[in-house]
Amino acid sequence: MKVLFSTFPPQPGDLAAQIEAYGIALEGHDPRDIEAAVRRFIRGEVEGHNQSFPPTAAKLGGVVRKCMADRLDSEQRDRLSRPQLPPPLVEKSAESQARVLQKTQQAIKDLSKKMLTEDARKHHYWTAGDEGEAA
Repeated sequence: MKVLFSTFPPQPGDLAAQIEAYGIALEGHDPRDIEAAVRRFIRGEVEGHNQSFPPTAAKLGGVVRKCMADRLDSEQRDRLSRPQLPPPLVEKSAESQARVLQKTQQAIKDLSKKMLTEDARKHHYWTAGDEGEAA
């Protein structure tokens, strides 16, 4: 910001209020985006800006948001252009599938016993395969 203010002539008015306005406009923004916006103003790359005067706080805030959008778009493109790892190759043997099936059936059986209602317990309803054991 110091570079920006030293580049343009000072504006008349309350300097403290102007600095506070810039602070509000830049609050919460990434320093990389603020620096990029300042560079755009100093280089004269901001359309519609009269280079004889410093940007308003609102104008600077808008250019900072534009710089943020440009940076995020660039980062997204970089992520998408990187080679992706292939999905892991998981071989499913008959033994491992049988083990998973057995564990799944046991989990269902255990949950079914725990979730019996009072009526089911009272009337001795239980899940198939319990071989007559009441829950």
